[in-house]
Amino acid sequence: MELMKKILLVLICIVSLNYNSLIYGIEINEQNYGSSISGHVDNTIECGDYSYIDSAGAYIVEYRGNEETLYLPTELDGKKVVGIYSECFALCTNTKKIVIPNTIETIFDDAFINCSCLEEIEVLEGNEYYASKDGMLYSTDYYYLVKVPEGKKGAVTILNSTYYICDFAFLNCTKVTSVHIPASLVGTDGNGDYGVGIGAFWGTESLETITVDSKSRSYVVYDGVLYKLKNNTTTKEVLIKCPDTRTNCVYIPPTVTEIADYAFCGCENLVGPINLPSNLIKIGERAFCNCKSLDGAINIPDTTTSLGSCAFYTCESLEELNIGNGIKDIPTDCFAYCTSLKKLTIPNSVTDIRERAFFYCTGVESLTLGNNVASIESWAFDYFKSLKGDLINPSGAITGGSVAQKTVNILGRGREIENHQKQIKKLEKQKEDLENEKELYEKSIKKKKKKSE
Repeated sequence: MELMKKILLVLICIVSLNYNSLIYGIEINEQNYGSSISGHVDNTIECGDYSYIDSAGAYIVEYRGNEETLYLPTELDGKKVVGIYSECFALCTNTKKIVIPNTIETIFDDAFINCSCLEEIEVLEGNEYYASKDGMLYSTDYYYLVKVPEGKKGAVTILNSTYYICDFAFLNCTKVTSVHIPASLVGTDGNGDYGVGIGAFWGTESLETITVDSKSRSYVVYDGVLYKLKNNTTTKEVLIKCPDTRTNCVYIPPTVTEIADYAFCGCENLVGPINLPSNLIKIGERAFCNCKSLDGAINIPDTTTSLGSCAFYTCESLEELNIGNGIKDIPTDCFAYCTSLKKLTIPNSVTDIRERAFFYCTGVESLTLGNNVASIESWAFDYFKSLKGDLINPSGAITGGSVAQKTVNILGRGREIENHQKQIKKLEKQKEDLENEKELYEKSIKKKKKKSE
């Protein structure tokens, strides 16, 4: 009887530890923090190498063929082809050129994503909505540069009539080495309709040079970095893009008030230090994401009031972080995987720390929370393996209540992950030993019974 109790107790411990691992998020799939740009499409219809949906005309959802030069159809099952859906050509491994008919009215932003072999997009004459030049997709009036194919190589010159580079226009153009921006490209009109779109140059890992027409009154290149000018003056106001191949540190002029979304994203070999200007107001989404070699210190000034999600994600060489008193909200994944940080102090201005804000900052040894932290979301401080001692709570900081308890739990589970795993293995070994012991015990009972008979 005592033996059965022991086995039951061990089993309960194993289940309990695994359950805690799940509810506290220990077993995290680190790759599954986001989702694809487009959602699932229901009610698709198959037609040869194509899948489409019928919505006042056929929208091509997927192409499964392998033509090197692909001429898109004008009809599918007698229905006029009017649109190209998200990730339509993601399965293409051999297609180098796509020819778009004049029936197409709508092309989703990410229609050509993951089509890495595509070198040229051609739009046939007569299309009322789109045009092409030099293998790139434009609006019919050439005011908008919509998409540069991912397989485009070498130098790219944008047409002199272009006002706007669309969001993610150069996404994953890994072979583009230089981009020339015309004088026609103007600063935003307040609605985001002109200029350089969000993440326009994201994923251009071979980009070495950006140049701007000398007549431009909206943009300028300084020390190899693209800036937007303030109200047609010569004042550099917004840092737009640093080429991905940049290695030496960047001097940011003191007039800069904003570092745009994706500005340094992908500059894996860029070294520090980077001195942020004293008048900086905004650091955009993924601004320094994946700057793996950026070392030294980042000092966010008190004037900065806005931080974008993933702003310093995977800055794994960053050694020191000083957050200014203008920051109230530390967004999702903002400093995740900054594994070289040793000391972390959250200022009194901060009230909210979002999901995974400091996730996997495994080198942090000291953590101090400010007096006004009111919300700490899941996994904000998870995997703080090097943290020494307990959470430092200054006088007046959150004392008691669910927030404080949750903070301690978050830190605790991050430090105790390996201990949990060791305990589980140890208990499983004990279970195995007890089961063997039980088997021997049952055999001995059987022998005794036989003798007594």
